[in-house]
Amino acid sequence: MTAKHKILIIDDEVDIAKLVREILEDEGFDVAAVHTGEDGLKKVKEFHPDLIFLDWQLPDTEGVDVCRIIKNDDETADIPVVMLTSLGGESHKVRGLEAGADDYMTKPFSSGEMLARVKSILRRQERSKKAVEVEIAKLQKYLPKEMLERISSGPRAAEGERRVVTVMIADLSGFTAMSEQMDPEQVTNLINSCFKLLVDVINQYGGTIDKFMGDAIMALFGSPKSHEDDSERAIYAAIGMMAKLQEFNKLQGDKLPKPFNMRIGINTGEVVAGGVGSDTRMDFTVMGDTVNTTARIQTAAEPGQILVGSDTYQFTNNKFDFNTLPPVAVKNKKEPVEIYQVVSVKKQRKLFNEIEPGKLTPFVGRVREVTFIKGFIDRVGPKSPGSSLSVFGEYGIGKSRIVYQLLGYIMTKSFWCMQVWCMPYGAPFIGYNYSTKEFIIKPEDFKPKISALLQQKPGLVIIDDLDNVSEQNMKSIQEIIDLTPQLPLYTICLHKTEWTPPWSDKAYFKQIEVPELTNDESRTLLDSLMKDVPFELKSLIMQKAEGVPLYIEEIIKHLVYQKILQKAEAGYTVAGKIDEIEIPPKINIIVMAKIDKLSEKTKEIIQNAAVIGREFKYKILRTLFKDADVVRTELNSLKKIGVITENTATTERVFRFKQIIAYEVVTSTVLNIVREDIRKKIDQYLEMESRVM
Repeated sequence: MTAKHKILIIDDEVDIAKLVREILEDEGFDVAAVHTGEDGLKKVKEFHPDLIFLDWQLPDTEGVDVCRIIKNDDETADIPVVMLTSLGGESHKVRGLEAGADDYMTKPFSSGEMLARVKSILRRQERSKKAVEVEIAKLQKYLPKEMLERISSGPRAAEGERRVVTVMIADLSGFTAMSEQMDPEQVTNLINSCFKLLVDVINQYGGTIDKFMGDAIMALFGSPKSHEDDSERAIYAAIGMMAKLQEFNKLQGDKLPKPFNMRIGINTGEVVAGGVGSDTRMDFTVMGDTVNTTARIQTAAEPGQILVGSDTYQFTNNKFDFNTLPPVAVKNKKEPVEIYQVVSVKKQRKLFNEIEPGKLTPFVGRVREVTFIKGFIDRVGPKSPGSSLSVFGEYGIGKSRIVYQLLGYIMTKSFWCMQVWCMPYGAPFIGYNYSTKEFIIKPEDFKPKISALLQQKPGLVIIDDLDNVSEQNMKSIQEIIDLTPQLPLYTICLHKTEWTPPWSDKAYFKQIEVPELTNDESRTLLDSLMKDVPFELKSLIMQKAEGVPLYIEEIIKHLVYQKILQKAEAGYTVAGKIDEIEIPPKINIIVMAKIDKLSEKTKEIIQNAAVIGREFKYKILRTLFKDADVVRTELNSLKKIGVITENTATTERVFRFKQIIAYEVVTSTVLNIVREDIRKKIDQYLEMESRVM
């Protein structure tokens, strides 16, 4: 044998245990033996056996109960258990197998039969492990590392979670004509070549291949990992796939009886994402009305069309031009579904979220931040080396808007100014130089262009969405930053709180954080947007948004979309009573994008904490996990990135979700069956604690 397998014997008959041990050790196995059920359960965790021999009649418990405990524990459930007992009746065998035993042997036994059974079970285990490894190796070609980590993370991933995703279904046409006229091997090679091109585009934009359905592909944007712009990514991917298909048709022109064509449907909404199947076959997918609606939208498309649903349109109409099409009927839906055809990428992208088209939200507060950044801008000049300023804060807090408000001030200066946006999927930078319209600049051209401009006069470069920059494009940004100590180049870098610039330890680095709006500032903003709306509704919005301007905007937009708010001459009127505000899908996606950057273990911890409540005690959370050190470490990490805060005014450790929206989003991801299991464990702990007291 190439490696020693570990075998644990749990048997109170010392002589029998000794005999079994000698037989197994002679065959090269690493063997341990204990004589009670309690010691057996402890030894399983310490020894990590590959197989267990378990007697039925033990001095402190029945072996069948020990087997049940082993099989109900996620850490030990996969260890094969062989009942080795003098009880040979059919009823005992049935009870043992129902408790989870993998095999059943009676005493006295044949050593040859015992060894044959052991080797057979271990061979099955090895084949099972290899089969999983082979399947994951196959998936490597199509799945991003986040999905592979999720698949490999065990039973927790299979339970699933609710989340808002964008689903894409792309259906290729032309296969039938090709298969009727060509050799099957040629058809397979062409189809695989075509699919590879399309899959590469999906992966480029951060999508995940969910499944291949004959001549169709279903891809997900937002599972297993969310991004704030998943709907946008899906449409960019669809446009890229259409372009790749045209290239494929030109390249394979002589081989194809008829060019391939494609219909694409895209839709955004809530799904349940997780494992579907059995212990022997588990597929990871998403389920729900959103998927069914996407399929209907796709079938409504003509060849060459990209159609999207209403929510996808709402999230992306500032980036793309659309044609509105007649609604389509969807099975089990009372109202027809609104659909829109993607026409093109907007020539001039809108920089900010808008509640009403063409109307910017009023700029409120930010006196300290504007003064600070103005002081930095005033230092731009030829007499000293440059400097780099980081303006950071949560997504939607208003970093870009502050800089936008200062553009008029910047234009009064004698230096040149350029602003660029970092794209997260390896695309070129999008920029403005404020004397011409929007332009595209390749990463490799960035440094030469800046260097040439600096030969004429000092300059200011504003780099937005810096935390989104792709790895390959980060090198180009770093080259620009490296110029600041030697040349009169000044940079203002905008990024989210959890991201830290690689140059943050340099002497030329400065930073300022953009906080949430104060209650007075939030009230001023709401009064300017909704003059005639009752105070009670404004208070609800303030409580939910907690000073994040984008949240305020999205909540208002969502209330309008739900027809709870109606546009009026002086602002909005309320169509009905509202006691609670549900989380808009866009905000759900923003929060999940932050949560999805956490490890699977950290996510599990924060989801368990959310079931306890917005405020949760460390001692209760700790009881839900076996390793208290891991819980403590992960909670400290969550504090650092601003997901939770700690109440230091109490005699015991108490934590709280910083934002009520983050708490509600995390809570909503937990499936009911999982929530009930967590609550049961909490209740058991509280009951035990009350008895002790």
